[in-house]
Amino acid sequence: MPGSETQILAEASNCVFLDFGGLFVGLFWGDTNATHGELFVEAAETFLSTRQGRHGVLILVSADSRPPSRALRQDLVKAIGMLSEGTECYASVLTGKGVKASTLRAIMGALLMAMPRVSRARVYSTLEEGIAWCNKHLPLDTDQLLETIERYRPARGW
Repeated sequence: MPGSETQILAEASNCVFLDFGGLFVGLFWGDTNATHGELFVEAAETFLSTRQGRHGVLILVSADSRPPSRALRQDLVKAIGMLSEGTECYASVLTGKGVKASTLRAIMGALLMAMPRVSRARVYSTLEEGIAWCNKHLPLDTDQLLETIERYRPARGW
């Protein structure tokens, strides 16, 4: 069951990438930039180098994140494309309410729709929805996953 071993793949200010025993977890908050996109690609490469068979992807973006720059979008598309091969589920969770959060969800939804190999992909507004959907496709220890994410995400109310 995914989650028995959690490993930090990469981290920087405002982002962290984890291997939750077969579930790639990416957490973004605050100001993100091209460096975070490059780190995302590196973390995806590391994750895939150790994976064989089924895996899933869960990306959590806080409401205080800014829409990605062009350079960051290019790296997001590259990382999503890499991770999509053999993916059982791909959930993007973009928290928050209002126009800004809706805009971020629309951008992520458009990126996912443009990816030819991502068929089991969804965009959600709450972490619980994203985890529940991933759990339908890849059995997870959901309590442990929530606990792990709480350890890594900043205390910003998201």
